[in-house]
Amino acid sequence: MIGPPLLLDGTRFTAEQIRFINLIVNELTANGVMEPARLYESPYTNHGPTGPEVVFLETEVDGIVDILDTVRAIPSRTSRKSSVPSRRATPRPNPVKF
Repeated sequence: MIGPPLLLDGTRFTAEQIRFINLIVNELTANGVMEPARLYESPYTNHGPTGPEVVFLETEVDGIVDILDTVRAIPSRTSRKSSVPSRRATPRPNPVKF
């Protein structure tokens, strides 16, 4: 069964299920997050015309949605402020010319 924290946890998946998960991974890689509603849009509906329930059990779809929600809840790298000052935080003095 699919669910947090592992997705591909040793369970045997069909080729179609793996293709579907790869679409999710590609979207997460490109965008950082993915709304669960996207599972019911193209390109996902190309693999499951009425949604992911055609490809996965309902409990597995719930697990995929849980994972997408967990990923969305993680602050992005660009939205976090670093507590470590930048090396360029202090202006460099002008070089002395002789």
